[in-house]
Amino acid sequence: MSILDELLDHLVAGDEDKAKQLFHEIVVNQSKIEWNKKQLPEGDLIPLPQNSVSVDADATDYDFMRLGRNMANIATTEPSDNNMGDQDIMLNFFGGDKEAKHMIKNLKRLGYKVGDISGYQDHNFDPDSEEDKIVDPEDGDEVKEIKESVDKSALKAWYDKYSKYQSNNYDNLVFGMIKAWTDTGILSDAYEENEYAAVIDKFGDDKADSMDHDQVLKMMPISKAMQDDITKIMGEWQGEETMNIVDNMLQDLGLLEY
Repeated sequence: MSILDELLDHLVAGDEDKAKQLFHEIVVNQSKIEWNKKQLPEGDLIPLPQNSVSVDADATDYDFMRLGRNMANIATTEPSDNNMGDQDIMLNFFGGDKEAKHMIKNLKRLGYKVGDISGYQDHNFDPDSEEDKIVDPEDGDEVKEIKESVDKSALKAWYDKYSKYQSNNYDNLVFGMIKAWTDTGILSDAYEENEYAAVIDKFGDDKADSMDHDQVLKMMPISKAMQDDITKIMGEWQGEETMNIVDNMLQDLGLLEY
């Protein structure tokens, strides 16, 4: 029996007190519903976790499966292996800022538009809206200042000089250095292959792997000069942060493509 049928039964039976009480409950409940619609839009009651982003995409279920399959190897995922469009996929990076920056950078590389939805707000993201914030981990004021201060011709000369060498794992030493600091965490990717082979011959694999990065660099003049030169060009050396900016700038210059 619906609540309106129950109210009608009370009226027919002449039980005015019960009818008035039920009518009052109906009015109060409806008022609450209307008030909630006006005063509490989605996101106002419970905040979304920090580092929550909304990825603009169509065919949500299909995209979700594709992103789920490629998430562990997103840095090597091809843009053709996605499906950009109109709807959204919500992602949250519990690994913190480092994981968030890595994921957002590569989601953008794949062609997705990513919106910040952390905190008290609607989880829907409209990339065409001026009010919705599009996330770009490279667009902070400090990063922009660094980019503007860098001599682009010097950066290109640095790339041309060191990309001719091979790293321990890559044909392009510059690419190996970028991967080492921004993705793999394997610093030997940033070492010129012949120099690192000489270190291994002298100390053995286990000893070489356990040695401090700065200690190893002192024995490898090409690898050390590459890091020293990029430090001068960028005006600082902050490891991953510096190489993320270098990676972004080299792509802007058309020297690196993924």
